[in-house]
Formats: sequence, C-alpha cells, structure tokens
Amino acid sequence: MTTDASSTDDHSEKYPKRRADLACGECGSQMVLRESKHGPFYGCSRFPDCRGAHGAHQDGRPKGKPGNAATRRARIEAHRLFDQIWKLKLVRNRGAAYQWMRNAMGLRKHEAHIGEFSIDQCEKLLKLVYQDYPKLRGRWTALIVDPLGD
Repeated sequence: MTTDASSTDDHSEKYPKRRADLACGECGSQMVLRESKHGPFYGCSRFPDCRGAHGAHQDGRPKGKPGNAATRRARIEAHRLFDQIWKLKLVRNRGAAYQWMRNAMGLRKHEAHIGEFSIDQCEKLLKLVYQDYPKLRGRWTALIVDPLGD
C-alpha cells in the first residue's frame, strides 16, 4: 500500500528535501511523494489513471528527473552498461568511470547524471561505451538483445 506523503505534516521532517514541483513524465501532472515498503517514491497525482512514478532518496530528493517509460527504460539500460566499466575494473574506480563519461560526452560534473539524461544522451553513452570499451559489446549484448527496447 502507498500513501501520499504530502498529506501529513510529519513528512516535512521525515523528507526534508521533498519536492512539490515535479511533473509526471507520462502525463505532466504534479507528482507527490509517497511511501512504499521499499521506501519513498514520487507517484503521479492522477493515480490510478496515470501510473507515472519516479524514484526518491530517503530524504525525499528525487533520483534524477522524471521521464516517460521509454526514457526510464533508456536510462536503466545506459546505467547497466556504464556500470560495467567500473564493476569489471576497466578503470580504477567508479569516480574514474564518471570522469571518462564527462570527458567522452563533453559534460560538466553536475550534468553527468544518467538519471537526468534524455533518450538521445543515453544512446550516445551506449555508443561511446561500446567504442571505447569494445570488450563489453560481446559480453553485454549476450545479456540484452536490444539495449533501448525498440
């Protein structure tokens, strides 16, 4: 069961960084902070007519920018592939992987968040990872047939 975290006053203390200005990536309606057994998340205020949802940190901060289903799918697949760079130790550590991404994509530090990427940026990241880390192509394509679900 989920509850509307904005409907009770005690949530301002529990979620000090919650946002009231997020638009649903599916329909554009306001999103509200809700709770589930897995923790806080943003859900569309039009639920159940719209099932748009977006992850939240424990303090109520949104995880990136809300996006529609295609954008969320692209971000998930881009992150899964990107994470292999540091998990398989193709670079020193996670920070080095993000430094590579910033350099390869021409991003500043505050722009290098896959949770805020557009579908085009996700596709660009996938191409750059495969270009600079070709060993991942054979390894990764065995796990996912179509990285963007097209």
